[in-house]
Amino acid sequence: MRLKSGYLSLCLLVLPWLLILPFSHFGYAELRPVLRGSALDISTGLTIQRLSPSIAWNSTDNEYMVVWWDLRNRDTTGNDIFAQRVSAMVTLVGPNLPIIEVADSQSIPVVVHNSTDNEYLVGWQTQQPQFFNDVRGRRISNAGALIGN
Repeated sequence: MRLKSGYLSLCLLVLPWLLILPFSHFGYAELRPVLRGSALDISTGLTIQRLSPSIAWNSTDNEYMVVWWDLRNRDTTGNDIFAQRVSAMVTLVGPNLPIIEVADSQSIPVVVHNSTDNEYLVGWQTQQPQFFNDVRGRRISNAGALIGN
């Protein structure tokens, strides 16, 4: 008996899925995250709104740097950018660090760690009239001190 080419094409299309599908539903092909510890509030009670977090890992000091923008100074400067160091054991290291507190809106921060100099770089979008829609940046030491102006 001769197979029609349409039937053979269908078999060649379906057969690989029949071999792969059973394994994908029983955890063999799935990676599931494991949650460790409980959630940590980075800036409890300091502001009504915290947005756009970004996180960098510092493998030299075994800690994270978290940055975000919030409205704690909304009546004076508007949106500002803040940072917080967090230990590998998920505890706060020092207080919140103001990265930029100036009039007009600062938003969408990102942070990276420079392992060569063991410092951070924070970037953000600004709405300051002289830098409207520009991206600004600031270096921060591994101890949380602002570098430069």
